[in-house]
Amino acid sequence: MLKFHKSTMIGLYAALELAKDPDGILPTKQIAEHFHVSVHHLSKVLQQMVRAGLVRTTRGAAGGHSLGREPGDITLFDIVEVFEGPRTEHHMCMLLDSNADHEAGPHCALHPVMVELDDQVSARLKSMTLASLLARAGHDQTV
Repeated sequence: MLKFHKSTMIGLYAALELAKDPDGILPTKQIAEHFHVSVHHLSKVLQQMVRAGLVRTTRGAAGGHSLGREPGDITLFDIVEVFEGPRTEHHMCMLLDSNADHEAGPHCALHPVMVELDDQVSARLKSMTLASLLARAGHDQTV
């Protein structure tokens, strides 16, 4: 039921791949081939992650990308937020105008349920780091 943008999914998979060897540098082409995505799309995703401080770029013949922080310091929420953006109340209720005062404005019957679900998903994503995901997967498995 939960569905992320394709860029979000590529960012999550790329980050997990980089987290397997936090001190290593992976070429963009290698990551793209591994996940069967275009180098162009992956490059755009990685650029956004660089701007967010989650990934570093190394130029040159031996260049590529590496994590910008330790795998235990990057949560899935950190990555998802780069591509999905911060939560806004008006996206959870069609009755709310994006310019309305959300505290005083009308709420539909779905609003409290959607807020609760969003809070639960956000909390779960914040509780999982790249390191914990790799440990859970046995680290030697393919992401």
